[in-house]
Amino acid sequence: VFLREGNRAYAVACPYFDQVGLVTQLYRMGQATTLGQLKDALFMLQLMEQNTMMADVEGNLFYFRNGRVPVRPEGLDFTKPVPGNTAETEWRGLYPPARLVQLENPPQGYMQNNNCGPEFMLVDCPLKPGDYPPEVYGGGGDHSRSLRGRRLLHAADRLTVEGAIEIALDTHAEGVEEWQSALDQARQGVPESAIAGEPGLAEVLAAFLAWDGCLTAEASAAPFYRALLEAAREAPLDCGPIHRREPLNNEQIQAVRAAVLTAVRRLSDLYGRTLIPWGEVHRVRRGDRSFPAPGGDAGSGSTLRAIGVARDEASGICYGESGQSWTQVVVLERGNVRSFSATPYGQSDHPSSPHFFDQGEKLFSRLKLKDTYFQPGSLEGHVESEITLTFEP
Repeated sequence: VFLREGNRAYAVACPYFDQVGLVTQLYRMGQATTLGQLKDALFMLQLMEQNTMMADVEGNLFYFRNGRVPVRPEGLDFTKPVPGNTAETEWRGLYPPARLVQLENPPQGYMQNNNCGPEFMLVDCPLKPGDYPPEVYGGGGDHSRSLRGRRLLHAADRLTVEGAIEIALDTHAEGVEEWQSALDQARQGVPESAIAGEPGLAEVLAAFLAWDGCLTAEASAAPFYRALLEAAREAPLDCGPIHRREPLNNEQIQAVRAAVLTAVRRLSDLYGRTLIPWGEVHRVRRGDRSFPAPGGDAGSGSTLRAIGVARDEASGICYGESGQSWTQVVVLERGNVRSFSATPYGQSDHPSSPHFFDQGEKLFSRLKLKDTYFQPGSLEGHVESEITLTFEP
């Protein structure tokens, strides 16, 4: 009971209130050397409800939608409060691990999950919502990162380390090609004199139609794409036909043209020009220094290189504040496990340290990862200082 109002009480139930085994489970997961041992640890069900994925040097892949999920009595709507003064609403126990969503070694040879629903982890995924109770399957739909991840991984026959790093840092924005097709349609029949008469329009159209859709630091069409999508949402413009690459009718073409003009004029008013490199207005900052931040979200959903930003309305510059806080690629090779990583800032929290913002400058802003020196021998020549800790019982 967490609240009493007169003779009415409100109660809440949680399947974790009486659980104390989280640290034990994490220890067992860390000590596991086989897939079976890891499953045994996961099936303690001490972790909160979340997606859990693993891979090992044997080539195994395993997905488990973790959580202590109560078996609820039928006939009640548990999206709303239910009577707490009757046994009819009490849980009927917990779903055992075997009833929870899981997938082992799919023939596709890959899995990806970035907060998407299980059915969107891979092409032709066998996991389907209808095969599980709603409370077991949980939520999570499809989104830009999930779409891009599936496409890249499904197309990769034999993935190299370099290829894996490229996918982890991929900056392609969703929907660019569809909007390029729409603008190409909208441009037809417009006199060149009319295009030339709108300052910056000709240059923007040429840059956008030739753009590869990647939010690199140099991409001068990227700010226009973001402004275009903002204008389309404000209109509002029905983007369904554009996303489906359907021929646009006259009304839709006029709406696209209006959104283009709004975007061009907005860029000109804010920045004094219409072609601005993405890295000038999309940055990572620490202290009084900042560097370009490739990737992020131009309005069509986040790229795989996810960066959440806060926009300074006066300058129009966006500064990263969330997203990929610690990107890592791990190579699971028997006897030679390696990993590569980068943070948006650096290893030190001390502003005077050379490692306060060095990764932001040399790695994060340049779409690079560094070797983490996972093997002891690889540390040689890279140790700057040592601290010896002595245990005294």
